[in-house]
Amino acid sequence: PTLTMTLPGTVSAWYEAPIYAQVSGYVKMWYRDYGAVVKKGDLLAEINTPRLDAEYAQAQADLKVAQAKYGLATITATRWRAMGQSQAVSGQSVSVQ
Repeated sequence: PTLTMTLPGTVSAWYEAPIYAQVSGYVKMWYRDYGAVVKKGDLLAEINTPRLDAEYAQAQADLKVAQAKYGLATITATRWRAMGQSQAVSGQSVSVQ
């Protein structure tokens, strides 16, 4: 009295969340598998991004160089203004510097 029937079909999720890559890199650690139940804010994976990390480090180094140049320019301008006020150098020299 039991009848088994195999029918073709597909299974799909009620909701789908496409994941698009924003940077190039490599998956370092995968915390959730396909089909796992996740909540907002759950960490899905860690990505190694050596190129982006190198660009970030270079940007930080460039910022430090710019800050050092700014500091030197500020000190130099203060010294030239002081020399201009004391008549040690001409006003034109102060303007040029």
